[in-house]
Amino acid sequence: MSYLNRFTQYIRKRMVWPKTELSVVIQYVLLFMIFSLALLIRLFPFFRFEPMLKAFDPWFQYRVADFVAKNGYLAYFSWHDTLSWYPYGRPVWRSSYPGTPFAAATIYFILIALGLDVELFIVCYVFPALMGAITCVLLYFFGKEIADTKTGLVAAFLLAFCPAYISRTMAGFFDNEALGIFLMIAAFFFFVRAEKKGSISDSILAGLSLGGLSASWGAFTFAFGLIPLAAIALLLFNRYSHKLLMSYSLTVLIALNIAVHVPRTGVSFITSFSGFFPLAVLMILFVYGFSIWISSLLPEVSTQKVVGVIILAALASIIGILSYLFSEGQISLITGKFLAVLNPVDRPPLIESVSEHIPLTWGQLFFNFDILVFLMPVGIYFAFRRLRNDDIFLIIFSITAIYFSGSMVRLLLILAPIACLLSAFALTSVLKPFSRVILERAAIVRRRIRVTEIVPKDYAIFIVIFVGFMLTLYTWHGTQVAFDYLSSPDLILVGQGPQGQPVELHDWQESMQWLREETAEDSVIAAWWDYGYWIESIGNRTTLVDNATTNSTQIAWVAAAFMSSPENATKIFKMLGADYVLVHFTGAVGGTSGDEGKWIWMVRIAEQKLFNETKIREVDYWDEETGTPKDPYYDSLIYQLLYYQFFRAPRPVSSITSFQEVHTTQNWLVRIYQVN
Repeated sequence: MSYLNRFTQYIRKRMVWPKTELSVVIQYVLLFMIFSLALLIRLFPFFRFEPMLKAFDPWFQYRVADFVAKNGYLAYFSWHDTLSWYPYGRPVWRSSYPGTPFAAATIYFILIALGLDVELFIVCYVFPALMGAITCVLLYFFGKEIADTKTGLVAAFLLAFCPAYISRTMAGFFDNEALGIFLMIAAFFFFVRAEKKGSISDSILAGLSLGGLSASWGAFTFAFGLIPLAAIALLLFNRYSHKLLMSYSLTVLIALNIAVHVPRTGVSFITSFSGFFPLAVLMILFVYGFSIWISSLLPEVSTQKVVGVIILAALASIIGILSYLFSEGQISLITGKFLAVLNPVDRPPLIESVSEHIPLTWGQLFFNFDILVFLMPVGIYFAFRRLRNDDIFLIIFSITAIYFSGSMVRLLLILAPIACLLSAFALTSVLKPFSRVILERAAIVRRRIRVTEIVPKDYAIFIVIFVGFMLTLYTWHGTQVAFDYLSSPDLILVGQGPQGQPVELHDWQESMQWLREETAEDSVIAAWWDYGYWIESIGNRTTLVDNATTNSTQIAWVAAAFMSSPENATKIFKMLGADYVLVHFTGAVGGTSGDEGKWIWMVRIAEQKLFNETKIREVDYWDEETGTPKDPYYDSLIYQLLYYQFFRAPRPVSSITSFQEVHTTQNWLVRIYQVN
């Protein structure tokens, strides 16, 4: 025993136990609690319903993850999906981002390797909730970097309960946004820290995060534009430094190198405006740094003159090169959804028809941000007042995010992190003097003048309690929105029972089961593009169009068929190769969210793309003065399929030529017809 005692004493004398302050322990305990709450609130669907993916796109992402899990990563890069866009199919590896399904498949492989018996579906189901909670932790470090620990904790707390962010990180919402926002915030965080500290490792991490974002989410172009804008702003504010040049060049070059190797973007990304803009800014920074170096070798010449001459010459050269490349078509301009965000007043019907692409309303803003609507401008004010380099980045981030989310409501997701970050900065800045008063440390010394009190202690306590009350209401609002509005899967609709109680309607599941069991495996289903991913992923049947909207002309032909007479629609569907037609009808349960509310967009899309072939015009179908449909609508196929033998039809439909009803679900939400 003596030898054992001596050995124990020897170890104790030489072991250095880390001394941790109580405040640090409290900080990380609070951070863990925020993470747990963020995860719990996003798992509400698991506690209320059976595990089921939400919306449409997550089902496609799950299909991709399942394909990767069964066939391996390399098989993805040669996968041509024959269930979609009949008869052409879809090269998935060139038309989708691999980040989210690859991440879920990797987690699945790791769990299986650890001996855990888990299903890939459960991994995909939990993945967005987990990423949402982890992003809250990441925002803590971002807030700590730009201000202090308190700001980081408050920012993480606000993001945990922000409805705008919860909506895309709920369990089951297995789509690109959950991973995309994490990578976007990671890229911004590491870039800000790299520019501040001149850290090569942080610059590399920023580049890897930005490159990973380009492989995960289409909104990566926002990040590829924001970082160059911030660099230009720092240059204009005379904040150029070698740290800026180093951090920016490493971040951009690494990210671009990854982006060009992603099949969805490819080498052509460099010749797009989104890819060339960061390179142009990089050239400007190099020229500016070179001019400063040249001026240092010529001490007898004014530095400003040398820098000015070189920069003007470089800018003239860059502008000339860009003008030539644009005129020759070597650099493509912004198009598609990204152009629609920049210019919301001129959008094609296909983009405008999507509800999440509509401009933001005040009601949606307050619903998604609550008190952050008032706190964020205060945070911008304090950022302007301090105006450090990272403040300039935050200001540009907030202004661009506000504009883009105002243009397209879906982009509230991008606004959420910066809104929480600036709101946290506002709260900690405003409450700091009041907390000093409460703690009786209000006396400060400034030029040897002692200020004993800023405000009475009672007022300070009232302000702190009031802010705490508002944050409590914010927490309650976020929890209620998550539970009542964001938990239910879209596949299950909620109606009213005989006594007015909520009743779950499983018509979509019923219809998908019918397709799997009652139709031939090679059957082709025609439906509006909204339902394509469900038909492919759940019904396991081939579709003409789906939610990828990769072929707008084929979508227009489906729209034209629905808005034509049954006789002409038959010819179009036979030309497209359709065997069955599926329509979504909510009129039976008193709704208007089915095809009975979407037909006007079918008219507009057909008119825009195929007017010469079909002569379909909106003025023939819709009376603008009275706000009512005209006769061609009641004669169209979509109306007759929706209201066939429906007793509350505006105009009764007793028979349909060339189409045979083969299945109508229990609550009439989905109706399927065979093309004769």
